Amino acid sequence: MSNYHQNTCLSETTLVLEESINQFIEYARECVPNEACALIYNNQLHLSENKASLPTEHFVIPLSDMVKAYESPTGIQLVLHSHPKSSPEPSPTDIEGMKTSRAAWLIFSIKHQTLWIGENGQGQISRVPKYALC
Repeated sequence: MSNYHQNTCLSETTLVLEESINQFIEYARECVPNEACALIYNNQLHLSENKASLPTEHFVIPLSDMVKAYESPTGIQLVLHSHPKSSPEPSPTDIEGMKTSRAAWLIFSIKHQTLWIGENGQGQISRVPKYALC
């Protein structure tokens, strides 16, 4: 594979990821005061309904959504959810979920306008890009 082709594929993947994150941020704002949740698989964002018994404090992605993602050609590429009232650092429950899902996670803090992205509780926080704050 040529460097041009690799760079083009990487650029397209990065663009798809940026667009998906922007769509998720918009969705998370619409879900306040509840936590929002979604999955990326097959290089596409799939928004989910939060089925938690206390959706203002936790999130549960419907089992049917998880099965579709796991059975897809790519499997789960990214688990996304929001923290409406707190920082984006993963909770102990989030960390347990990361171990179970074996996927990267993105947590968006609506209050702090920051993102956490990582795996198994290890990650980093970054500011939401200005273009996503509209």
